[in-house]
Amino acid sequence: MTRLYYWLHAQTQYNLHSPFLFDMYREVLFAPLTPEERRRHAIPRHDRYRELLYKCCNHYHLQPANSQQPTAHSTLLTNSQLSILLVSHPHATPAAEQQWESLKADPTYQVSLDLYDVALLIRNPRLSRQHFLLR
Repeated sequence: MTRLYYWLHAQTQYNLHSPFLFDMYREVLFAPLTPEERRRHAIPRHDRYRELLYKCCNHYHLQPANSQQPTAHSTLLTNSQLSILLVSHPHATPAAEQQWESLKADPTYQVSLDLYDVALLIRNPRLSRQHFLLR
């Protein structure tokens, strides 16, 4: 997928009808970190993966899972009700693209969110199966 294709087909918060996803969009995905939080947790300015990792853990009270990771650049965060798999650079190479497509097809996860540089797979039984390209 090219960045141009992504940009033309990506949605904004106004296309999200699920309260869970709308909250995630506003409070996690696109909420800015304060300079104090960046300093305290040593998150570089343009490291979207580590920023989302911190914000998901903080907002949903998730912990990294101790299981085998599906890819070299992914982290599974979980608690008793919710699991989020963060995937770094899902469109970097054709192999990464193919792996992202196979992860999206996994029936374990109900929702996939593609932010181009970072992607999230969400396991929450209350959500219906959907895929979103978000900008």
